[in-house]
Amino acid sequence: MHWTQDEDAPVGALLVQVSRLLREAVRTRMTQIGLHRGQAFVLRHLAHHDGSPQHHLADGVHIRPATLTPMLQKLEGLGWINRKSDPQDQRISRVYLTEAGRSKQREVEAVFLGIEADLEALFSPQNREQFRQHLLAVRQGFRGSHPADPDAAVRKPPSCGTPECKEETI
Repeated sequence: MHWTQDEDAPVGALLVQVSRLLREAVRTRMTQIGLHRGQAFVLRHLAHHDGSPQHHLADGVHIRPATLTPMLQKLEGLGWINRKSDPQDQRISRVYLTEAGRSKQREVEAVFLGIEADLEALFSPQNREQFRQHLLAVRQGFRGSHPADPDAAVRKPPSCGTPECKEETI
């Protein structure tokens, strides 16, 4: 079945359309500050979890470790991160923001706050909270619905069990 008008589109199709539009908005705004979208998520994650082991960082930004490695090499070359071996286990590489990386991360955060403000402007406070609750329900419903999916573990954020760990926006 083909829907020619957005008003006729099913919920799933609308979610895909909105997701693409949001992804494009993030990509465009990150490009304006000299970053690839994925790099922005790495810097943002490190702002909350500095010193993360490289494999936890990959989980936290929902990408494979093999995809993360060249990204970290680029960020390290720009002087925004440092990688150091874990003192207790030399096999573990920990990733840290540099001062330059913290400065760039503040730019990233400003972009995300701007996008969040744009989203908030679309709804009344009451409708925004209802929409948020619906999105949470959709996310929860899909998190465990594909157990045979080999990428499921990559997409799920690591649980750390501390109050500092919180879901990241956008």
